[in-house]
Amino acid sequence: MRDPRPMRPWIAAVCAGSIAAVVSLAVETPIVWLMTGELPWVAARMAAAMLLGPQVLSPPTFDSGIVTLAFVVHFALSVFYALILAHMIHGETPAQAALTGAAFGAVVFFIDLYLLADAFFPWFAAMRDGITLMSHLILSAVTGWSYAVLTKKAAAAM
Repeated sequence: MRDPRPMRPWIAAVCAGSIAAVVSLAVETPIVWLMTGELPWVAARMAAAMLLGPQVLSPPTFDSGIVTLAFVVHFALSVFYALILAHMIHGETPAQAALTGAAFGAVVFFIDLYLLADAFFPWFAAMRDGITLMSHLILSAVTGWSYAVLTKKAAAAM
């Protein structure tokens, strides 16, 4: 039996952002490691440094507290951007939403890695590369597609 209550758009956005965060970590982490040899703890420390300050950037070793905080930051930012994207794509088909999401990801890449990094988080300048741009495009396309599918299923259940 189907639940007659549709999924609220903000819940769909939170779910879509979470799905995209998992996909991003699953795709980007091994690609970065294989292409650059950089351990995932470097990026985790960069994310955690947004809250703890640049002193946590080194040594680039595993620290469970830093990695946990990095996951929280990554998921929070993914959900935050998903909530913004959801307003832009509400009612689009999954394919349209994925394309709009990818374009949104390119904008977020430039805002995050140029404007915000230059102003507040200069250690992210090292991530101004094609891998990070591709990750933003994929994460945002997955967010858009997931949101459209979740809201479409919710509308169909009505």
